[in-house]
Amino acid sequence: AALANVPPYRSMLQAQMSTRFTVVASLLGKPVKTVAYFRDSYGDPEVAELALRTDLVGEEGRTRPGLEIHLKDGRKIVADEDVRDILRPTMDLMQNKFRTLASYALGNRTETLLEAISGLEQVKDIREVTSLLGV
Repeated sequence: AALANVPPYRSMLQAQMSTRFTVVASLLGKPVKTVAYFRDSYGDPEVAELALRTDLVGEEGRTRPGLEIHLKDGRKIVADEDVRDILRPTMDLMQNKFRTLASYALGNRTETLLEAISGLEQVKDIREVTSLLGV
């Protein structure tokens, strides 16, 4: 139920947990890979307006997500993507996602922190890692 909730979205968490919000925001080119977008824009009126005109429909037997967009002129746009690598990400995919998300807050400290986290089993004092956060 929460995954399909409709606007208005009253919190960052409600927007993040809404498939409808995330799909619509993605289609509109919004930066849904950043936490800041959800924090600052869960009430985005452009997303809300299109989300109200969006239906989420399950398809029995479907094993991966798909998207159909029906346009006013009768045309249909279809996207059907294999996302198994996202559901079972490799270390490279996880590290790249970390770089993308952490760089907003850490800037040039991102790689240093990633190296420290990657070698966490050799860390004798966790303060070595937490000091890299700069908080």
